[in-house]
Amino acid sequence: MARSLGGNVYDGHDPYTFRERLAGVAIMVVAALLIVGAVLVGLGRDFFRDYNSYFIVFNDGYGLKPGVKVRFLGLEIGNVKDVRLLDNNKIRMDLLIQSQYASRIKGDSLATVKSPTIIGQEYINVTTGSEDTLPIPNDGQIPAQDSQTIEQLLASLELSRKVKQLEGIIANVTSIMGFLDDRGGPVKSAAENVRIITDRVVAGEGSLGAVLSRDEAYLEIVATLREIREVSASLNATAKSLNADVPDLTGKVDTILRQVETGTRTIPEVARGTREGIRDANKVLDSIKNNFLIRSNLPRPAAPENLTRPLRNG
Repeated sequence: MARSLGGNVYDGHDPYTFRERLAGVAIMVVAALLIVGAVLVGLGRDFFRDYNSYFIVFNDGYGLKPGVKVRFLGLEIGNVKDVRLLDNNKIRMDLLIQSQYASRIKGDSLATVKSPTIIGQEYINVTTGSEDTLPIPNDGQIPAQDSQTIEQLLASLELSRKVKQLEGIIANVTSIMGFLDDRGGPVKSAAENVRIITDRVVAGEGSLGAVLSRDEAYLEIVATLREIREVSASLNATAKSLNADVPDLTGKVDTILRQVETGTRTIPEVARGTREGIRDANKVLDSIKNNFLIRSNLPRPAAPENLTRPLRNG
């Protein structure tokens, strides 16, 4: 018996075929995969994270566009949302930075434009601030510092002056090379003289050539060197013998010097004793002279010679 379902008559038979059911299941699986993929992509691109808004102002746009990365200590923390020109000819850039890093964006943090070393795209770099400085509130301005453009960097390097210096160096090198290549110049003349001398030596001319080309001269030099070595060995042996005898001679000389020193120390005592003996002898002689028995028998002293000279007349 047929039943009515929502105005439709259901006779007990399934209105969908197997293929239709299979197609429905496939569509549901694909839809589920699309939803899961969208969620994963959103998580990978931080679509489901909270962001704080900030802005910075530069004097130059540096060719930056929305989507440029914002980095903090090398870590990507956000991106540039918008870039626009202000009425005062300044460039404002609106930033989106993940809220988890908002407490690290301090009032004395500094935003600059950084360029990659070799390849890559410019990015905004935000420096750390002081620990005792308050964080910048949401929608606040981060202080910015303009970076040097390529033109400014080239101007600071003074490439034109360095190019002129390089041109001067090249001109000097060219002049030196021309001087060296001058056939009539002193360098060529000196080289020619050296060549002539070496040719003569190779040909056996002169003393050096004879030494190099004649075996007799070489043997004579070898014999002379051998004699010199023998004389040197003899001198070394003599020096060693002298070195062996020197300590004995030194000891003998030291002994003699000590004896002489001892003798010189006794000389003043001997002289003192001699003077005392002479003084005692004089006393004895004076006492003998004063004895009346001997004094009468002593010869009278000779009269002193008259040393006066008569005056000249006239």
